[in-house]
Amino acid sequence: MSRAAVLSLVAAAVALAGVAWGVVGALDSGSAPQRGWTVAEMERELMCPTCETRLDMSTQPAADRIRGYLEERRADGWTRTQVREALIAEYGERVIAATPRRGFGLAAWLVPALVAAVGLVVALVLARRWAASRTTAPATVETGPRSVEQIRLEARLDAELERFE
Repeated sequence: MSRAAVLSLVAAAVALAGVAWGVVGALDSGSAPQRGWTVAEMERELMCPTCETRLDMSTQPAADRIRGYLEERRADGWTRTQVREALIAEYGERVIAATPRRGFGLAAWLVPALVAAVGLVVALVLARRWAASRTTAPATVETGPRSVEQIRLEARLDAELERFE
């Protein structure tokens, strides 16, 4: 494979990793202030500090208190980001249901994207090799000099074919 082809594959992998990084940032629900949130949406994004299940699945008193807090903050016009930050300040990072996008938790977001990028590069390399091997293969393979018997059989076949023309 030429150097230019390898460089183009590396550039494609880097571009794919950049796109994956952007997608991870876009998926971060707390990355931009949002006023149009609902309590039900937030319940799916938060964990109950008592039973450590998602808030929408918990029946613990602590989960009920957080739900009440969410309803009050929504009525007060708080943004999603303000609510998340206040809950994190009170309960810590464990109140957020999503894997954190920093430190070791970042690996949970980036490793699948990097594996996909490497898989794409490997697939492209294999496809190029397969395509190159199909175009450079000879149409017929010569096995060496023909034997007297092979020449006799070819002549007989030609004679038979002429009869049908």
